[in-house]
Amino acid sequence: MSAGQKYITDEAIPPTQAYIQGIASSWLSAEPVHNIFTPRNDGNPQRGAMFGLDARIALAIFGLLSVVAGVTAVNIFSQAGVTALNTELQNMKKAYTEFHLATGEHTLKFTDLVNNEAGYQGWAGPYIDGMLSDKSRLYGTYSLVEGRIDVTGVPPVECTGGTCGLWVKLTKVKDSLAKEAHKVMNGGEPSLAAGVLRVEIAPGQTDDVYFLISNLPGSMAAGFGSTE
Repeated sequence: MSAGQKYITDEAIPPTQAYIQGIASSWLSAEPVHNIFTPRNDGNPQRGAMFGLDARIALAIFGLLSVVAGVTAVNIFSQAGVTALNTELQNMKKAYTEFHLATGEHTLKFTDLVNNEAGYQGWAGPYIDGMLSDKSRLYGTYSLVEGRIDVTGVPPVECTGGTCGLWVKLTKVKDSLAKEAHKVMNGGEPSLAAGVLRVEIAPGQTDDVYFLISNLPGSMAAGFGSTE
């Protein structure tokens, strides 16, 4: 056995524990552990090799895999957040469409989708499962606003002409989620003030978003309905 090498043999130590001890020894001393063995019944040793450098390489690989796994997990959570937000907004669009088809009316009062205090004929809601007010279960509050579809702007530009639409506004959406959802739902549109989902940057870590839920007839392009 050459100098600088360690030869570990201890019949009192179980094979697995001895193997681990050999790895630990090579890591701490940076000296190669060439032979770790346990005697067999026939007297022939079972030999293996483990070098300190190998251990460092293995740890580096495990570290790299941990980073990759972490990045993948972040991406998965980000995608899940976008999916959840998109689903909730699409449900608002569906609810408004059902309200309009049942009543023949348009409204700027969000709670008309969850109760019929206004007394609409044909109302068959609530149109949003699990909601009794304008409070979102995951974010802030909802409201309905009208604004131009054919021009950029956030909040959407006032309906004084052009193509007008009805937007649902949702507050307190996490900044990074709002921006990622905007990119995904608008096919990569760079401007936060354009597209069917628009983001209004607010102070702090959350933003307000506007999602287009309905086109409005020209005769209703200014001041229809009530917010009271």
